[in-house]
Amino acid sequence: MNELELAKYINTSQPLNRYRISDEIKEMISHLDAKQKINLLVFSFRNYDKNYNKELCLTYTTLWNELEESDWKKLIIDMFPRDVEFIKGNLKEINTSSYFDVFLLNGIIGVSPFEFIFNEARINEEQKRSFINYLKFYGNDSFFYNEREMIEDIVNFYELGVFSDIVKMKEKLILCQCFNTQVCPIDLDKKVMDMINDRSLIREIPQNIIDSETEQVISYSIISRGEMIITYNNNTVNFSIKVTGELIFQPSTFYADLSVFEREVNLSEDVKKHIINFIENDSEKTIGTKIIFD
Repeated sequence: MNELELAKYINTSQPLNRYRISDEIKEMISHLDAKQKINLLVFSFRNYDKNYNKELCLTYTTLWNELEESDWKKLIIDMFPRDVEFIKGNLKEINTSSYFDVFLLNGIIGVSPFEFIFNEARINEEQKRSFINYLKFYGNDSFFYNEREMIEDIVNFYELGVFSDIVKMKEKLILCQCFNTQVCPIDLDKKVMDMINDRSLIREIPQNIIDSETEQVISYSIISRGEMIITYNNNTVNFSIKVTGELIFQPSTFYADLSVFEREVNLSEDVKKHIINFIENDSEKTIGTKIIFD
């Protein structure tokens, strides 16, 4: 039985917990090398839901408790590209295991893989932007495990040795200096988005929209966590301005600095109001991010 067949075989014995540990499965896992364990994990993460994979990794910790830094990097890279639809609040995507490697590292073991993902050359820019979109819609639901809930789950359903495996792996990975300590939900917007902004990974598709009533062309694009560009033209005016602001993810909103826009002397007050109203009414349905001028 190869590692993929073993992954399917383990799945048939769910639910997984300390009361249903199979000595046969433990024995088969013990004969797998690191590459085979990674293949098994990737297959399970891609094919089974988040709850099952949590049971899998907490029941059979030998699937990951001896992996080295290079093995974790390979696991992350092998999980790309990830097939996720970005629909806010979609329960199917919240429960997906397409990013379970990130949850395992950040949520369970307690180390952050975000820096590695953002800086790794083998993950292309398109895949990184897709990861950013996932953060935007599902980050707080998908990458964190409430500490008290995790402790209770392990005490009630899994072997207590899981705690030791988690602590040892965390210390090992932090010592390697490739992974930093866990990013908590309260830090997600600031810490992760600072890294994104430094690498200019946030790029909303520019919107070039013709107002059918006035034949005015309004273009707007969020170009970083703290800046957007607005372009406006009609038969007589061709105008472009950068507007500062702040992008947050929960909910996805860009707060544009109204005073920067109001100080612009090349547009009439009526045109300014028209542009602001148009963008505020159009942005959420067009780019999935609500733009508010304040």
